[in-house]
Amino acid sequence: MFDPDGVELTLDDPSADRTTIERLTRDGSDVVVVDCGAALAWLRGADARDAWARRERDFEDVVDWKAPAGAPGELPYRGEVWRHGDKRIVVLSNE
Repeated sequence: MFDPDGVELTLDDPSADRTTIERLTRDGSDVVVVDCGAALAWLRGADARDAWARRERDFEDVVDWKAPAGAPGELPYRGEVWRHGDKRIVVLSNE
């Protein structure tokens, strides 16, 4: 994966948990959102924290999670962490 500046990133954690994602977004890491059928969104700063806040209730660790009404077949979000040096990127995907 490459960031918007063309820097190649390396997969650091293919199965990031809620605690890791919360820490990284609080510490200022970028968030990439991959919503099923939508364009990739690369978010920074407050927008990255807001992206996690909007999706955390649909994260894969929520007990008895069900797709929202009117969205049959939708999957819960999963997290990955990618890195370049000390920089960490959170990827949230429901594909």
